[in-house]
Amino acid sequence: MLNSTAHTDVLVPAPGRRPGPAPEVTGTEALLDVLVSEGVRHVFGNPGTTELPLLAGLEPAGIGFVLGLHEAVAVGMADGYARLTGRPAFVNLHSTAGLGNGLGVLTNSAAAGTPLVVTAGQQDYRHIAQEPLLSGRLAELAAPLVKWSHEARSRHELAVMGRRAFQLAAARPTGPVFLSLPVNFLDEAGPGAPARSTVLPAAGGEVTDLADLLLATPAGRLALVYGDEVTGSTAAEEGRRLAELLDAPVYGPSWPGSNPFPTDHPLWRGFLHAGPDGFATSLAGHDRVLVVGGRALTGYVYTPAPLLPARVELLQITADPAALGRQQALRLGVVGDVGTTLAALRAAIGTRRRPPGQPHPATAGPAPDPVAAAPSRLTHDAVARVVADTLPRDAYLVEEALSTRPALWRHLRLPTAGRYLAPANAGLGWAMPAACGAALAAGGAPVLCVVGDGAALYTPQSLWNAAHQHLPVTFLVVNNTRYQVLDTNWHRMRPDDPTPPPLPGLDLVSPAVRFSSLAHAMGIESHTVDTPTALHDVLTRAFEEPGPRLVEALLPDGS
Repeated sequence: MLNSTAHTDVLVPAPGRRPGPAPEVTGTEALLDVLVSEGVRHVFGNPGTTELPLLAGLEPAGIGFVLGLHEAVAVGMADGYARLTGRPAFVNLHSTAGLGNGLGVLTNSAAAGTPLVVTAGQQDYRHIAQEPLLSGRLAELAAPLVKWSHEARSRHELAVMGRRAFQLAAARPTGPVFLSLPVNFLDEAGPGAPARSTVLPAAGGEVTDLADLLLATPAGRLALVYGDEVTGSTAAEEGRRLAELLDAPVYGPSWPGSNPFPTDHPLWRGFLHAGPDGFATSLAGHDRVLVVGGRALTGYVYTPAPLLPARVELLQITADPAALGRQQALRLGVVGDVGTTLAALRAAIGTRRRPPGQPHPATAGPAPDPVAAAPSRLTHDAVARVVADTLPRDAYLVEEALSTRPALWRHLRLPTAGRYLAPANAGLGWAMPAACGAALAAGGAPVLCVVGDGAALYTPQSLWNAAHQHLPVTFLVVNNTRYQVLDTNWHRMRPDDPTPPPLPGLDLVSPAVRFSSLAHAMGIESHTVDTPTALHDVLTRAFEEPGPRLVEALLPDGS
């Protein structure tokens, strides 16, 4: 591994504040000063008694409150918003129960490395020893899912830790952090928050050795695997340029949080599959594989076989030293900010590029007519074809439909990185609120949320948010009345057992859920379709007419 200390970020004091004593302010004012200086425009949350002082200060500070009717919705909206802005989003939950309600969705934020500052109100510290109502061990509850978890122990510490929370959430590798806010400290007077520091990402150490290995790999024998760390704007562009310079095929992560590479690019080879032998099937034909990011090779079903044959050498770049060689030993690893390290690597390669190999075939030929090519009834493949055909080039696709996902991966042609968002984990209930949060940050660009019926039932309150804020989101619920992915996983776990026993709890029937009715209850327009032609017509109109709506795509039961 090259220079594992070279990834340290450089802190530069921000201009604009003069040294010397400052007037005392309340804890709320100090915390809001942090939020304003960090560019926070929205607080996502569900209000409670222990958060009242903070809520009262939001409007005077010019910060909006985005209400989630359930804490999972609040966390999901913040996640989608932060993924598009690239900056930490601020979440405020209510005490132990509220934090607990948000943790399921937070598992996805942790896996994707979404920069979030999650807070929750704690009881008044003057009687905390008596364990009053609403008190709890908040920092311990959040700790397994965040980079840093802390409870302010004094009014002074509240201001200092508020600033630190933003700094740590944004530090690479990015991710969620947690800060518990005792309510009496919010009202108590004290010094203001420390000044904001500007963080300059540093490149990894000397990359000449890595450049030499890449250049020494025979043409056609090098593959690139890009994880979610590549999706940031500068990193994605550097990743594209490096792939073109090396003339190397690019694969996406097995459990993506986004598309790290344009999926209409001729070098794109698709997302890796996490099933048994999935990595080996895609990558075994290469001599060397450069993995960029920390979670690009996440497995799922156990297999005793190694990730890749021993003859395939793994190379890796990541900002997370703990992720180096996690799945398999490396020939060489570099710790550093992905964007700046890729730029340094590209410069080190310079004009020494290898002669190109055979021309790469395009990832797709001329697209067939999605309606003519589809069956008369909807299938997962037919849904994916219609989505790919109707999705505008400037749209964002937010997806949590595990049975439809393989077909979407085959058919989607996205012109830029970061247009496809997925949970990066399997904590259901992420997509619908994330789509709302993404729409808040998308500057009016349309957002399509493709979600399975099972996942949609975790956070249907998100429909209210779409209506309340009149967001340009279309929710496409793929309804096959069953947790079908569990059938698929049974066969993956037991490939020699083609006939599984009856499995309880997989059917969503008696009564079947009608999402169109649920949409009306939440105040948004809805449509129900069961043919590719009808789906094509409805989605085409949806993208032409801004506003929230739900489309329920009925598949044959259990399909």
